[in-house]
Amino acid sequence: MILKHIYTKIGDLGTTLVSDSKVNKSSTVISSLGDLDELNAFIGYARAINKNKNGEREINRILHDIQRDIFIISGELSYIHKMSLRKNHKKKSLINIKKIERLEKIIDEIESKIQSNKKFIYAAGSERSTLLNVIRTVTRRSERSIVVFSIYHEVNPYILSYMNRLSSLFFMLFRLVNYMDGHSEEEWGKRQFFTYGK
Repeated sequence: MILKHIYTKIGDLGTTLVSDSKVNKSSTVISSLGDLDELNAFIGYARAINKNKNGEREINRILHDIQRDIFIISGELSYIHKMSLRKNHKKKSLINIKKIERLEKIIDEIESKIQSNKKFIYAAGSERSTLLNVIRTVTRRSERSIVVFSIYHEVNPYILSYMNRLSSLFFMLFRLVNYMDGHSEEEWGKRQFFTYGK
């Protein structure tokens, strides 16, 4: 479809198009796609403020790959919705165990670089680290939206596993960037600060 204008007027009455099918904006597929869109936008923001900062190349490469995967997931959810209308939605998914194992590998690598801390910590630190923690919460909301969508549609279980692991990765990225930026972690329920390497 080629749009002559950025506005289409299709959504003026509370509906929009998903894979050429008209859908109410309150539907589970729109909630899922909307949350993923917001997640992708925040990740783009994180990449922008990470420019010229310590670890930029490594972190932005991870964020770029995640954005690519989010586009894939959005496309697959749209396809699932479209095919469910035809009672046929069998398609090989690009989100598989290898994608999840890659996230786990990155998490493990970060854990090997910073001191383990199993206690609750305050969401604080540098601007770019706290943004990553905000992204973690948006990831959680996106996961919940997809779970609701999966109640009514057959969703590749690896997508749910991917989203669950992704929020863990963003938490570790939040901690890693605080470490890079020299910020201490404040434990909840304690007055003193937990400092890396001590």
